[in-house]
Formats: sequence, C-alpha cells, structure tokens
Amino acid sequence: MLTMVLVAAPPFSAALWADVNRRLSDAHGLASESLALTDASLLTERVSRGPAVLVGHGLAVPWVLRAGAGAGAAGVVVTNGPIGAAPSGLRIALRVAGSPLARPLMRPAIWTRWLASSIGLRRAVVNPYVMDRDTTVAVCAPAVRASTDRAASRAFYREQARISPDVERITAPVLAAWGDEDPLFPAGLIDRLYPLCDRLEHTRIPGGRLLHPIERPWALADAIGMWVAAHKQLASLT
Repeated sequence: MLTMVLVAAPPFSAALWADVNRRLSDAHGLASESLALTDASLLTERVSRGPAVLVGHGLAVPWVLRAGAGAGAAGVVVTNGPIGAAPSGLRIALRVAGSPLARPLMRPAIWTRWLASSIGLRRAVVNPYVMDRDTTVAVCAPAVRASTDRAASRAFYREQARISPDVERITAPVLAAWGDEDPLFPAGLIDRLYPLCDRLEHTRIPGGRLLHPIERPWALADAIGMWVAAHKQLASLT
C-alpha cells in the first residue's frame, strides 16, 4: 500500500503535519505517517519498507530530493524549503545553530520563547494568531526537549550547513506545492527544480508562507491528494 511519508526537520517536529495527516486520510483515503528527520538514513530505510511518497518541508527538502533520486521513492512532494545552494545567511545561521555555542540557546524555554516572538517564527506566517505559544511549543519543543534531542538537532544543523546543492535527476513524479508568500523560500525557487526532475508539476498555496502546513493544511493536503489521484502509477498503489 502506498504511504505518504510526511517529513519534518528541525526546528519542527512531526507535529507540523498533524492536520495535513488527518486531511489526507479523511478526505482522500491516503495512508500517511509523519517522520521527524535527524538522520538521512531514516528516509532510505522507510522507502525500503514499501511504496512511499516522500513529502518534505523546510530543511527536510534537500534530503527528500536526494532520497527521491536514490532510494526509489514512488513520488516526491516538496514544499517551501531550500533547493540548490542555500542562501549564505541561512548557511551561517545553521553553522551557529550546530555549534557548541548554541547549547544554552536551545534550552526548551529559551528556544520556544524566541520562536514565538515577533523576530522568530511569527514573522514566517500570514495569520499572527496561528503561531501562538501553545502551537509553537507543540511543533518545535520536541526537537529540543531532552539533551539527546538537542544534540541530534545540532548535528542535523551541522550536516545541513555542509550539504552539497547537487542532486541526482529524479525520475519519479515530483510535485512542488509552494506557499506563495514565503519571504524565506520564495516561489521562484520552483524553477530550480526543473533541471532535476523528469516529471515536475507545481501548485501554489495562495497566501501561504513558510508554515502553511499549519496555516493551510487542507489546501496542502488537497493539492497532494489530487496529484496522487491524477497519476495512475501512484493511484494504483493506494
């Protein structure tokens, strides 16, 4: 059975996908599961267990593209994350976040308070009421809740800062479902996908910014569900 594997990466936990998960199941009859990515081998292992469409958001996008090319995923969906070389400012931020200097800053109380502030994740959404403190804690705190989680997050940031922008060509169907008002990862990045994909389609989530999986989960889930239904190769596996 085809499974939609919804992949989140630090600073987000698998809770990022809660509403998308429910919508895919209830409205589209698709099996889905969420995965918090701290080790790229998790994607290869998951694909080896059965047909899967890898759905990546944010910093998970480069890893999902690589796994889609090399691990034999049935399909790939990417949404609002870095494609190709990350902006220099982001690479610097990732190096800082992955350094020992970041340990005090990644304490849960400090981390979630910053992310909930007007200079944190609140700047990455359209509706300021979506990212209240409770939502921020639910989505981000698991990545820093325990010392082992904080260490895994820092290791992920270090690896993300070093990742090569080169990706093998992807022969599986690819969907770019992009929030079209994201100031960090603008919709123009979709153009970078065309040289990487044999079969690329794209749809824009109107008014969506970085966190449209939380702000507009039904719009994203419906875009994914309709894309799966339109591909006989994928629909036959459901």
